[in-house]
Amino acid sequence: MTRRIEETPHAYKPMLIQSVIQAQEEAGLIRSAVRLRPWITFKA
Repeated sequence: MTRRIEETPHAYKPMLIQSVIQAQEEAGLIRSAVRLRPWITFKA
């Protein structure tokens, strides 16, 4: 029996990305228009 290795949610580091976006907004470099959240995932 082989064990399947899955990616963990921590692999994408969403909090790190959010802090980068926030810093860019505060510096006036960007302006967020929308915030998207996935509602379905598909694995093949």
